[in-house]
Amino acid sequence: MIQTKYIKSIKNTDFPALFNAADQASLSAQKKYLLLVKSDLAILVVSAIMSSWSQGPDSNSQGLDYLAILGAFLATVGVFITAELSSSKLERIWFSARAVAESIKSLSWRYMIGSEPFASFLNDQELDETFIEEINKVLRQKQDIASELSTDVSTMPQISEKMREIRALSVSERRNIYLEHRIKKQRNWYSTKATYNRKARNKWFNAIIVCQALSIIAAILHAIPPKLPVNGTGFFAGLATAFLSWLQIKRHQDLSQSYALAAQELGFIESLGDHITLDEKLSNFVAQAEKAISREHTLWIVKRND
Repeated sequence: MIQTKYIKSIKNTDFPALFNAADQASLSAQKKYLLLVKSDLAILVVSAIMSSWSQGPDSNSQGLDYLAILGAFLATVGVFITAELSSSKLERIWFSARAVAESIKSLSWRYMIGSEPFASFLNDQELDETFIEEINKVLRQKQDIASELSTDVSTMPQISEKMREIRALSVSERRNIYLEHRIKKQRNWYSTKATYNRKARNKWFNAIIVCQALSIIAAILHAIPPKLPVNGTGFFAGLATAFLSWLQIKRHQDLSQSYALAAQELGFIESLGDHITLDEKLSNFVAQAEKAISREHTLWIVKRND
């Protein structure tokens, strides 16, 4: 394989301004959304603790039960957070902006390597006009999130010098760059994420089982003499519910399976690329690989919206 030594890396800043704006919007919305979810679940657990202690040995004493009042306050805060989660557009922005970013990245790779609709026979003007029209088309399909896109990267070009530089290389060099910086990098990302999600799924399921077992033990210890002064049943049950809710939100099982499958499929595709020497075959190869990557991402969007 011919080595293309001077292309050491391809950074996010080498992709169009629209990609970077959508990428930042997606990451920001994801971070805010998951923070609200974590806060909501934390309040659920703390409220359960307050409820358990408010039922302690002093629960029948005269005066206000301050723990119960604090629990009620936290529950009220939880209601507002849940309402914010329901009414905010954070989840939709997260998914829609990610869809835009991934579509733009795919088009950028097609542009750089010379795959349809950016065939090698196009002159520079036709090529640039076609690319700008294609990324505009992507944005028009998701124009409802246009106001959420960051303006910090608005001065970046839509067609970077790195994109033009790679486009001008020979077939073998473009092929090697695509194999190294797109397929292998994406395949490694899928493999890493598949392993992470598999381990995370097992961790959270184990935590749920432990909490459920502790809930049963706490109920028994509170029921038989000498009774424990505090009933931890509600706390451990609430903790198990919070862990289960988090597991459902993160979809570790689904992600582990889809990422593992995508990694295997890209491995099959990668094995076909080493001997490509013609523009037409390289174009078809890139189209096949980008279709596989797009299919995984589309499946992710569908599952998140189930």
